[in-house]
Amino acid sequence: VSGSLTNSGSPTSLLVLPDGKILVGGYFTHVSGAPRPTLARFGSDGLLDSAYTPALPTVNLGSTITSVVLAPGAGGKFYAGFDQNGGLRRYAADGTLDTGFAPNTNASFFGSTSTNNAVTAILEAPDGKVYVAHRFSTGGFGAAFQYLIWRLNPDGTRDTSFVSPTLN
Repeated sequence: VSGSLTNSGSPTSLLVLPDGKILVGGYFTHVSGAPRPTLARFGSDGLLDSAYTPALPTVNLGSTITSVVLAPGAGGKFYAGFDQNGGLRRYAADGTLDTGFAPNTNASFFGSTSTNNAVTAILEAPDGKVYVAHRFSTGGFGAAFQYLIWRLNPDGTRDTSFVSPTLN
């Protein structure tokens, strides 16, 4: 991948798509001088795909997404999990938002009233269900984090038959 990232330039996740294109997610606002916040796609040759402009989540007022987790999905789709209450999204291979996957990934859905929620890992199972690891804190700045694992149905709704373990 060719280019430089700005705004601390901290990539947190990489994913090679079935067509050989490369996704980079993380804390950056520009790639090689071009505005490209949070998610950027590169061709298999490593050059920035300037046509790629994914729909990004709205996050906490005054916050910036600093961490992105990427995971492959069936049919060339992919998942992106965000911090700062950005939640979880599934995208088609071309980068458009998959509206058939609509998880309610706000803080209360994950059993928390925290404003410091983050998706930390994502896995799509062979049956299409999606496992999501989630971090949150219930205190103010500097409070300890708690972690949960959720299972979602293929449409993004919560699988209520799955007992979510708490890790701390």
